[in-house]
Order: sequence, then structure tokens, then C-alpha cells
Amino acid sequence: MSELVCLDGGWVHRRWWKAARAEAGLEDFAWHDLRHTFASRCVVAGVEILTVNKLMRHKTLQVTMRYAHLSQGHLHSAVEVLASATRGATAVSVPVRVGVVTVH
Repeated sequence: MSELVCLDGGWVHRRWWKAARAEAGLEDFAWHDLRHTFASRCVVAGVEILTVNKLMRHKTLQVTMRYAHLSQGHLHSAVEVLASATRGATAVSVPVRVGVVTVH
């Protein structure tokens, strides 16, 4: 376990965390919320989701995905990357079989 993780079981940090929240005027903000911010910022910065999973010590990728909230803008940007990569590519006609009729 890292020395940066609360080794005291989390009790000592609660005193200074409560004081810091009060000074910042944050009433509805928990220590745990920072984990969501960490995961989201890592993914937006391009860190692979499996790396984020290991850093957060989640047992499953599904849990990490719940933490890594992506905005619609980032999803749109991902689609634009794909679109940019395929611009100018020639469309290929692939026959698709529908029932007993092959459509081109």
C-alpha cells in the first residue's frame, strides 16, 4: 500500500478534510468524489482505461468505467478522430445477404 493512501483507516484525514471543505464552502462534496475526478481526467488525457483501472485498484473494468465519466464533447471528439482518419477513403461495396436476396 502506498504511503499516500490513508493508512490510519481514514480517520485522521477527516479532521482536516472537514476543515478544508468548510473553508472552501463545499457542503455536498465527499473525499470519494475526487476518485471520480481522477478517473475522468486520466481518460480525457488519453490514459488507457486498463491503466486507470490498475491505478484505482478496481477489481473489474466495469467499476472503472462507472468512475470515468465522459462528457458528450469528448465522445464527439472521438468520433471526429475516426471520421478524420477515414476521410478520402474509398467506399467498398460489400454484399449483404437479407433472407434469400443478396443486396449490393
